[in-house]
Amino acid sequence: MQGLGLKMNENKLKIIEKKWRELCILVAFLIGLLLVAGGLMFNYGKHVDQMQSKSFNKGWTIEMDGKTYEEQDLNAFRFSGQLKEGDEVVMSHRIPEDLNWNSALRVQTSHSTITASIPGRILYTYGEDVFVKGGMVGSGYHMIQIPESARGKILTITMISATDNGFSCLYDMRIISGEVANQVFGADHLFMGSLGIFLIEIGFLILAFSFLSMIYAKKTIAFTMVGLSSIFMGTWTLCVTKTIQLFSNDLTFNLELEYMSLFLIPLPVIGLIQFTRRLKAFSWRKSVMGIGAGLMAVFNILSWVLHFTNLVHFDHLLPLFHILMILCVVLAAITAYYPSKKNPHIWSHRDQFLAAGIFALLFSGLFEVFRYNIQKFLHTSNHNFSVTLIPLGMIVFLILMGISFALDRFEETRETAEREMYKKIAYTDTLTGLGSRLEAEEAFRSLDTSTDTYIMVSIDLNDLKKTNDTYGHLMGDHFIIDFAKAIQSEKQEEGILSRMGGDEFLLIYLNESEEKVRERIKRVEEKCREISRDAIYNLTFAYGLAISPEKTERNAEQIYQLADARMYEMKKAMKAEK
Repeated sequence: MQGLGLKMNENKLKIIEKKWRELCILVAFLIGLLLVAGGLMFNYGKHVDQMQSKSFNKGWTIEMDGKTYEEQDLNAFRFSGQLKEGDEVVMSHRIPEDLNWNSALRVQTSHSTITASIPGRILYTYGEDVFVKGGMVGSGYHMIQIPESARGKILTITMISATDNGFSCLYDMRIISGEVANQVFGADHLFMGSLGIFLIEIGFLILAFSFLSMIYAKKTIAFTMVGLSSIFMGTWTLCVTKTIQLFSNDLTFNLELEYMSLFLIPLPVIGLIQFTRRLKAFSWRKSVMGIGAGLMAVFNILSWVLHFTNLVHFDHLLPLFHILMILCVVLAAITAYYPSKKNPHIWSHRDQFLAAGIFALLFSGLFEVFRYNIQKFLHTSNHNFSVTLIPLGMIVFLILMGISFALDRFEETRETAEREMYKKIAYTDTLTGLGSRLEAEEAFRSLDTSTDTYIMVSIDLNDLKKTNDTYGHLMGDHFIIDFAKAIQSEKQEEGILSRMGGDEFLLIYLNESEEKVRERIKRVEEKCREISRDAIYNLTFAYGLAISPEKTERNAEQIYQLADARMYEMKKAMKAEK
């Protein structure tokens, strides 16, 4: 039996390893599919943008710091130093004579006001009123309609930095037909916009699943954390890529939403790490992560208060956020996934996928800090370098988190099945298939806390030793098996029938009258006589019966002892009659 059990466990391990390899292949396939789809959508957006719009970057005259720069390419132009709050950059360019009658100039700004004009007429203005009041000037795209009368005239665009180092480069400008301006913008932001909306939708679905699971008293804190992080990440993705402008043209609100969602992302991620089963075993490490979560929560509250009272705006607090995020990444690496000296093999397959997902997210966050600061301080407008990887990191995280959850359910189901199997083995008598003594003792504990009336029947077979001595132990086993067959039909469905050991058996009847129980025993005696007619042994037994109300205390063991004592009295009487 032991060899069979080991073989069974080996087979289960092989199945688990096979499932693990299949999951690894699935992960690689999903990530590859995501990258291919993303690449196709990104290239499609660029293709539409190139086909439906025209670059307007070359030939500009730029004035700043009292200097004039002629015939400049906006993509190649570099500031001599960092802009200060209030610094002005004036750009001018002659509008082409052959411009279509319904055209618009798409201009991107960052933390700056913008005014576009031709001689004697202002075409577009944004942000001056907010800047004068001390508010945070938004960032985003501006669609400047070019009237037909502006052909051949000098277009002047004036931008004022609303904060120190508000913008570090001049962004790409494109002339777009007004009829397709929104379609071109949507196509250009197709991939990141779809990614952001998907993250928000999947976040709400996960939250709904989490709340529904709470109804059934299941622990779903981890899912709540995943759902919140996905919603925050999706919102930030829509804002940072300016895809949010498809839904809102309030650039200040959009920028505030961008910073708030960004600052909130680390909180549920830290919460997820705290509530993983792996970290629960290390209280001091969990406390360290709690400190990180506390610092981030305090930072969020203070940043909102400072911003909305116009004391310090969100953009000034971004460097501090970067420092806190790096600190949280280091804490997560040290505390949550540092190997335990007591148990270096604590990493299960579930832990591996969960850790890989969290680290993918943390790595993409670190890369975003690096990307943002390089772009800002090296004054580059390279479009490829402006693409953020955090949403992709979140997608990878969600995929790996889902696989971790599937593995967790798989392992939990397997462990439950194994526990039930071992429990059944422990609670089953291997010779007769009846309940074991362990099952009877478990029933005793349940009866001690129950209000049911019950009857115990203690049974002892006669002449088992004689049968063993005369015909051998194999025949003695048949002796016991035949009795088990005779008594099994009289077991109450909700009652207990156990072999207590050797030739001793126990019947427990719940809420049944003594008269009916004695009738059951008589039927067992009749079946034993029928078996004895065709057997070489005489199958008889002695029994004792005890009812729970016979003892004032609810103590099943005492009732069993009382039934057992009466059984021995009957056994003595049967011997005396021979």
